[in-house]
Amino acid sequence: MQLLNGLIPTTTALQELDLRHNKLADAGTVALADGLKKCNKQLNTIRLARNGITDKGATALASFLADTDASKGVKTLDLSLNAMRDDKALGNALATNTGLTTLDLSSNALRTGRAIAAALSKNRTLTHGHLLFNPLDVGSAAALAEALRASRADGVPLTLCGTSPDAEAILLSRRGMRSGDAMLLAAELETAPKVRTVDLSYNMLGPEAAA
Repeated sequence: MQLLNGLIPTTTALQELDLRHNKLADAGTVALADGLKKCNKQLNTIRLARNGITDKGATALASFLADTDASKGVKTLDLSLNAMRDDKALGNALATNTGLTTLDLSSNALRTGRAIAAALSKNRTLTHGHLLFNPLDVGSAAALAEALRASRADGVPLTLCGTSPDAEAILLSRRGMRSGDAMLLAAELETAPKVRTVDLSYNMLGPEAAA
């Protein structure tokens, strides 16, 4: 991480930083977040999937996102396949961030999504979110589903399931999906007229998904 923290502030043309599958853990993520605050404003994409990042690392990244001057160029942040459990820090950052358009939090350990849901009532910049494959409690899934509906009613083409607005098929077989995933996807499909096929076979949706 010393190498990156030395390069990031001096690399004036850097636009994309891909550090997926690098075992950064929280220590590396905290150091990286500090370096990002000194980065040039050309950086628009940060990919940190599968790095063992927990809430501590997420809090450091949230601090970077909340710094609107430091993070104003960043449009895409991929935090999928990590180990975050709480959405409070990222939700608070999203409430003030006006640059991020894509945030992937899929396949983490998020049990609550209420802070992100609350942020979406203020944030009209984020349009491509991905929160599937998290063990969200039913209340959080319901809050996120309502936030999705409200955003779309206001004309924001928001997704929280990582789907394309032009998608004709949703193929999510054998993904370990739970009832919270089903609630999010159901809200998304309410305004997805092009979808012709939905495959959710071999998941763990439970009776709540049919309620």
